Amino acid sequence: MKKQKRTYIIALFAAITFLSCREEIITPGNFAGNINEPLQFRELDYYNFLINCKDATFKVIDFPSFTTNQAKVSLQLDEYQSGSVYIKIVDTDTSIVYKILLNGNAEEKDVKLRGNIPDKIEMDFRNFTGNLKLVLNKYIN
Repeated sequence: MKKQKRTYIIALFAAITFLSCREEIITPGNFAGNINEPLQFRELDYYNFLINCKDATFKVIDFPSFTTNQAKVSLQLDEYQSGSVYIKIVDTDTSIVYKILLNGNAEEKDVKLRGNIPDKIEMDFRNFTGNLKLVLNKYIN
């Protein structure tokens, strides 16, 4: 009787463990989760955008929460296959403080946006396949 109870508990535990697992496990090398669904992290004076795209055509408009006029942009485009991404950052005066067209593997580190407070980020994906990472954060002189 005791042995049957123990076997039952082990079987129940195993069933619960296997049945409660997510189907959409993030695979190794997929740094951004599901295809064409961005991961965005917003904090005061910090913004991070990650996406793994496949034939994506859409626009993203986001509003980071910045209070400093000393910000820097870093971006990385990996595993590029096709299409393009146009990125534009606008300040509180609606002036364009950063813009770039990406249509191939690229890396741009620590581009400083001096004297401007980032207020809006616009990204226009056109038939884009690749992995994009954009980080906007505060820098200290």
